[in-house]
Amino acid sequence: MGLTRCEVRIDSADAFPQDDQWLFPVERADPKPALLVHADSDMASPLYVRTALESSGGTAFTLESLATKSGGECQCVRNTLL
Repeated sequence: MGLTRCEVRIDSADAFPQDDQWLFPVERADPKPALLVHADSDMASPLYVRTALESSGGTAFTLESLATKSGGECQCVRNTLL
């Protein structure tokens, strides 16, 4: 299985350009749960993130989505996207 190098980049014009890029490895194994926390009014982000994760064909994550004010329960996850 091995490791996959991943990168998250955001386009922002803030005073901290050092935090606009995040490099991290993911061990290729059975998909791991990941939680996407998003605003109640933001219904597009779960679709965009799920599509991006699934675009590689063999996704490393199963995505669970939780709105910030929903108060819903989620399964224990080690990977959280805010």
